[in-house]
Amino acid sequence: MIFSDIYTVNEVYSVLKQEHLYTSSSMPWLYTSLKDVKYQPALEHNTRNQLNEIFVFEYMLGGGICPAIKNEQKHLVVNHNGDQHLSYETVVDLSFNDLYVQGGNFKNLINQTNTSHLSAVYDKAAEALLTHHVNPKANKTCHHGSHFYGYLHDSSGTPIAIKIGQSQSWSESFNTTGNDMMDRLVAHCNRNPVYLKPEKIFHIDGKESIRLNCKYPEAFWKERKSSAKEGRSKITAEINSQKIELTTEQICRKHLYGLSSAVGNFLTEEQGQYIYSVFPDVRQRVYTDGRDRKGFQNFRLDFEFVFENNELVDILLFRTTHYQFDEVETLIP
Repeated sequence: MIFSDIYTVNEVYSVLKQEHLYTSSSMPWLYTSLKDVKYQPALEHNTRNQLNEIFVFEYMLGGGICPAIKNEQKHLVVNHNGDQHLSYETVVDLSFNDLYVQGGNFKNLINQTNTSHLSAVYDKAAEALLTHHVNPKANKTCHHGSHFYGYLHDSSGTPIAIKIGQSQSWSESFNTTGNDMMDRLVAHCNRNPVYLKPEKIFHIDGKESIRLNCKYPEAFWKERKSSAKEGRSKITAEINSQKIELTTEQICRKHLYGLSSAVGNFLTEEQGQYIYSVFPDVRQRVYTDGRDRKGFQNFRLDFEFVFENNELVDILLFRTTHYQFDEVETLIP
């Protein structure tokens, strides 16, 4: 066990190579050795300092528009094989535009996190998020609904990639290379905002990836806002009666079906068969609420599409075995 307790754990596979890559364990920052050394994992001093820099980052004092940095939104991820740490990931949720403008072109963020080696990566991400002002002399800003979600780190803790996203629908600027599959992934995410909260990841080696981040909502309401000018209605008894409750199994199947060769054409039939093969035997019968059914039951899965030189080089499959202290893969007797 990497952390002092089991919080969230994913088994990560390469869909293209059809092999298991590593285990990915996550824990809120407050309950890791980065915050208090009484918790696991034990880390070397330099690694600990580098991972902690984004967690202790402070906005510059300004006009009061910067949101508070919430400790409960900070997570540390360790990618490992057994007890061997292969790489890390830091998870935060900060305003990308605030980071961009404070000090000018990420100067404050770079100074506090010692990430000048990522300057070109920051610039690439900003290019995808810049707002086009009517006044050409206006100071450049990024979309106010854009987010900075943290870093990917190598085995020494050095940041090697940044993660970004947008609250609103993604625009074509997220795909500056014009890759067809990336265009279709962006459109797929825009069509499914109830289920997907995607991230774009810019790597220092030039790779780019899109992580879909399926949200697995427990329910949604049929009534949506009717126009851009009209806000979404408040929940009333009538609207609440239109609530559609969802099982993890339903969302898992919808997620896979949307990516399949029959619909989105992001996964081939052969790749789909491999994805099914990494789960416990789904043909076994499971009894739920007195009904006899087969299927994923409590499984969660997700994907990351990795591109290099405008070519798809891998599809990562994340199979969740534990989610926020819950063991989601129910053992089938």
